[in-house]
Amino acid sequence: MQRDIGLGFTATAAFVGSHEVRQMSNVNINAAPIGGGTTGRLLYPLNSTDINEAEPFGSSRCDSLQTQLTRRVGSAQVGAVYTLSRAMDMGDNSTYNGLTFAYPAYWARNWAAAGYDRTNNFELWSIYALPFGHGQKFAQQGIAAWLLGGWQVNTILTAASGTPFTVTASNNLLNAPGNTETANQVLSNVQILGAVGPGTPWFNPAAYAAPAQNTYGNTGRNSLRGPGFFELDAGIFRDFAIREKYKFQLRAESFALTNSPIFANPNANVSTTSNFGQITSLAVSANGVTNGGGYRIIRLGMRFSF
Repeated sequence: MQRDIGLGFTATAAFVGSHEVRQMSNVNINAAPIGGGTTGRLLYPLNSTDINEAEPFGSSRCDSLQTQLTRRVGSAQVGAVYTLSRAMDMGDNSTYNGLTFAYPAYWARNWAAAGYDRTNNFELWSIYALPFGHGQKFAQQGIAAWLLGGWQVNTILTAASGTPFTVTASNNLLNAPGNTETANQVLSNVQILGAVGPGTPWFNPAAYAAPAQNTYGNTGRNSLRGPGFFELDAGIFRDFAIREKYKFQLRAESFALTNSPIFANPNANVSTTSNFGQITSLAVSANGVTNGGGYRIIRLGMRFSF
């Protein structure tokens, strides 16, 4: 739905959803039940190791409310976008990640918030042609018009919720090769303290304990969320018309202008008592490189078009 609400504002609201049935997933076809050990693997004694197979498995779905408010006044445009969403699945990233609960009897426990789910996502963007130069409000003539005219500034501000993570324990307690042990939640509520750095936990570590031998913890997959992130990107550029068919552009851009770090999720293995619940690193991308949004990048460029 879209509506002009006056004063130059246009509001838009939309529902966007997707549902995937039997998506390709990485399934361990040689996992063991709780307490089964190596001899309990499905294909033992023919094989006593993990066998991961890409196959159609489970399902996923995403439902979202996407809203937008925009306004255009003269040479300026501004817009705000807010998305409220929920992504659910049984295993993330198709064939690259395995199942948390791999033995067939436990498959249903995999259904949870997707590891990439961000509940809230807010974007604020602007495009502004500076009011200098010929035909503008200021510096319409002379050297000032030539130097200051024709510049345009663009900005994008992003603020988003953190991603889910699983609170785990030592797999030795589970004695079920191919599966992942989860922790026991021993307090009715888990307080999110919000601290970052060694010795200052993100969540209350006393809320969890290691489960008894040969038992699953009572927590499920992706039961808590880590820190969100904030990023401001900005750019300024100007086109110089040399002739009718030729144009020269100068451009300067900054990603993560405020240099705000994007922190990784906390250490969530209750069996690692030294830094359990603490955030001690920045987020990393899939290839292991520190996320580009965690530090400022400045890029200068020139372009000649004809």
